[in-house]
Amino acid sequence: MNTLAYGLLGLVARTPSSGYDLMLQLQPFWQAKHSQIYPLLAKLEQEGYLEFTRIHQTDRPDKKVYSITEKGQIALQVWLSEPAAEPVVRDELVLKTYCLGLADENAAATMFDVCRAHPAMPRASGHVRALHSGVPG
Repeated sequence: MNTLAYGLLGLVARTPSSGYDLMLQLQPFWQAKHSQIYPLLAKLEQEGYLEFTRIHQTDRPDKKVYSITEKGQIALQVWLSEPAAEPVVRDELVLKTYCLGLADENAAATMFDVCRAHPAMPRASGHVRALHSGVPG
């Protein structure tokens, strides 16, 4: 299973939820689209980690409210006991800095001026300095 699957198990273990509710609960922690979440919920259900109750709605299609199974609880506990993986950094500023030699000098200077004014810049600037020094950020 991947991290998103374990995250869904964890959220469902806290509160049985629909796919839409899970997508909203997940957003502060993990970026995932409904096109990732719904197939993964179906797979987790087929493999016995989740089960669902169908809720009839008159003004909308029926919804599935997922709850965790014993098998899902066990898998979640195993995952929670393991060390977390290294964080994945996908930073557009780092990629642009790497390609900076291809940019117009004025456009590059403007990009950095804008980034310096942005609140997230201290995080990104560490990665940029690392690129220039050859030391991991």
